[in-house]
Amino acid sequence: MPSHPLQRHPTALALAAFLLMAPTAIFIGLSFLTYQLGISGLAAAVDPVVNSITSSRFVDLFLLTAPFLAFAVAVLPLVSLRVERADGELRVTFAFRARRLNLAVLAISVLLGGFLAAHMLSEFLFEART
Repeated sequence: MPSHPLQRHPTALALAAFLLMAPTAIFIGLSFLTYQLGISGLAAAVDPVVNSITSSRFVDLFLLTAPFLAFAVAVLPLVSLRVERADGELRVTFAFRARRLNLAVLAISVLLGGFLAAHMLSEFLFEART
C-alpha cells in the first residue's frame, strides 16, 4: 500500500526519469563515438550540434543536471519514511521498494552522473596543468 502519492505510479515516474536523462545519454554517446573512438564520419554531423549546445549555458546546465534530477524522480516512488509513536517511544520506519525499472533508471543515472563528474574533474585538472 502506497504511503505517499508518488508511490502510486512508479513505472510512469521511471519512464519520465528516463526521458529526462535521455538527451544527456545521447549527447554523451555521440560525443564518445566521435571524439574518443574517432569515428570521422560522425564528426561532421556532431561538431555543429555540440558547438550550438555548448554555446548556451541553459542547455549545458540542463545536460549536466539531468542525471541527478532523473535520479530524484526515479527514487521518490521507491522510498517511504514513516514516523509513529508506539508504546511511548518514537518509531521511525524507512522502506525501500525494489522495482526493476526504477532501479535500472537509477543505475543509468548514477553512471551518467559519475561519468560527467569524472569528465569535468579531468578537464579541470588538465586545464590547471597548462
